[in-house]
Amino acid sequence: MVADASEESDFAAIQRRMTQAIIDADGVSSPALDDIRPSSLSAARRLAIYRYNVITNLTNALTDLYPVVCNIVGVPFFREAARVFIVSVPSISGNLNDFGEQFGVFLRGYLPAAELPYLTDVATIEWQWHRAFHAADGDSDAAMDATSLISRLGELDPDTLPNVCFALHPAVALIQSRFPLFTVWQMNQPDYDGAWEIDWTCAEMVVVHRDGFAVTIRQIDSATFAFLSALVEKKSLAEAFELALNADAQFNLQGFLLSSVQSNIIIDFSSPA
Repeated sequence: MVADASEESDFAAIQRRMTQAIIDADGVSSPALDDIRPSSLSAARRLAIYRYNVITNLTNALTDLYPVVCNIVGVPFFREAARVFIVSVPSISGNLNDFGEQFGVFLRGYLPAAELPYLTDVATIEWQWHRAFHAADGDSDAAMDATSLISRLGELDPDTLPNVCFALHPAVALIQSRFPLFTVWQMNQPDYDGAWEIDWTCAEMVVVHRDGFAVTIRQIDSATFAFLSALVEKKSLAEAFELALNADAQFNLQGFLLSSVQSNIIIDFSSPA
């Protein structure tokens, strides 16, 4: 039996009231209480149980998603920040993997974290790891290895080579920070055994990418960042190379292309007709 328009409208209204009641700290006077069927427990008590379960599950999801942020600020601080985020930025997707993208932006304006301005960038790197893990694979028919790269590029007219456009794997993400982002992230890994000194004046850049099922976060230099950023913007090989050379006159194009293909960062290229 198909519900008519009025029934669908009523159901949508109930959902909206329930959603608001879940994120509302004071559910005692919520209009959603009238939608809850009578039971041995009061409507307010049943709503409170449901709210607790939702907030707890979403908090646990954020804790799993942002382990480095959690490690930096501590569990009690993180869980309270997560609670405020959940009620301030409600999920708009039925897929739990979509939840939490705005957490880094939220931390930038979260007053208790004001003394840790780098937290936003740390959250960004962790979200991009999550995004890379769940990203689609590149087109396997077009994906290249180092051998096929050399072969296919060798078939091109040398005059057209500067106009080639390389394609990045869908999981690739570039992050530029005014803080020592990679160092902070690395020092908060469970297996870290290096030095504990941080130069807070050092800005760092990273690339996040996935090779098979393994997601890698790697520090890169300014020339590599410039080149990959140009590819993101669909610039040609010549344009990308020029930007990389502006950052580092010793930029090794051939070595960079080979390593990028081998690590599944670059997966294809297109050439002008």
